[in-house]
Amino acid sequence: MARAVTTQHKTIATVAAWIVALLIFFPILYTIITSFKSEQEAIQGFALIPSGTFESYSEVQAQSGYFKFFL
Repeated sequence: MARAVTTQHKTIATVAAWIVALLIFFPILYTIITSFKSEQEAIQGFALIPSGTFESYSEVQAQSGYFKFFL
């Protein structure tokens, strides 16, 4: 009987850990996906597969010279 309780506690702990991991990872994933969208697409709402553009990254490079500091 004690063994079954231990297994049940491990299962509950595992499920809880996965839920917490997803709650932490989702905003990071959403931020990365949104960074590849145009400004208009980002405002419109959530899309799983954006059309994909590096416009934001090239705009950052043009305005700040950010990437030249890596050289």
